Amino acid sequence: LVAASKLKGVEMRLAAGRPFGVGLADSISFKEKVGADDEDEDPLGLPKKKVEEKPAAAAEDEDDTPKKHMYVVITTDRGLCGGVNSQVTRQVRTAARELMSAGHDMQMFVCGEKGKSQLMRDFGKEFVRVIDSAFDKDITFPLAAAIAERVVKEDFEVLTLWYNEYESAAKFTLVQRQVPRISGLAVGTRPPLFHDYDVEPEDNEEALANMEEYAIAGAIYGALLESQCCEMASRMTAMDSATNNATDMVSAFTLQYNRARQARITTELVEIISGAEALEDGNAAE
Repeated sequence: LVAASKLKGVEMRLAAGRPFGVGLADSISFKEKVGADDEDEDPLGLPKKKVEEKPAAAAEDEDDTPKKHMYVVITTDRGLCGGVNSQVTRQVRTAARELMSAGHDMQMFVCGEKGKSQLMRDFGKEFVRVIDSAFDKDITFPLAAAIAERVVKEDFEVLTLWYNEYESAAKFTLVQRQVPRISGLAVGTRPPLFHDYDVEPEDNEEALANMEEYAIAGAIYGALLESQCCEMASRMTAMDSATNNATDMVSAFTLQYNRARQARITTELVEIISGAEALEDGNAAE
């Protein structure tokens, strides 16, 4: 009941914060679900957007030139929550190796103690910052903004945000959001994402820099809410399974104990009866 009430609370916060986080994230990033199927209904009653293909302008801008990639990996601080963290780190590990083998420069910005412990061995040299012990409380936008402020200070050309997206209490989907750098460009140069928009004031580098940090903060805020909801749901399921397993184990041990006890009692009764019959036979012989 306690876990169910906590899950209900984080679901309500996710329902309130998802439109804000998704709206900002969609303004500067491309979303891709890893191993997801198409569904239009949202368990929280919100309209879900289909995963969109990259715009033609962005596709044209892509090339095989080695780039500086930054992976922002969202995990949890505590365990006992099923495969929430291992699903993320396993895919991040695979994608990072592919990037590095292709000659790209790759760095990692890890949020969560579990992500740190699972990725440190293979990619410790690529870590630029680790933030932990900050996600066991209610997620707030100032926390996401503080993380985004540190993220944008790093040197990267493409940022990829990895996190779990909440679908239902029994299902969550791994998502990656790719965010190309939109600040620090030459004056008069606009990134492909903004070819259909007007930037005011025109050619103002500070406007794009502020937009980038604010939108990344919104994307991280949404990702943290999604991750926390997945954590609570998985922990409730894991604890329920652990309780059921413990109950089954107690029942099995109780049955085994009762059988052993009954066998001992039966053996003692047989010995008593056999001894009494032997005494009777001896007395009869005399």
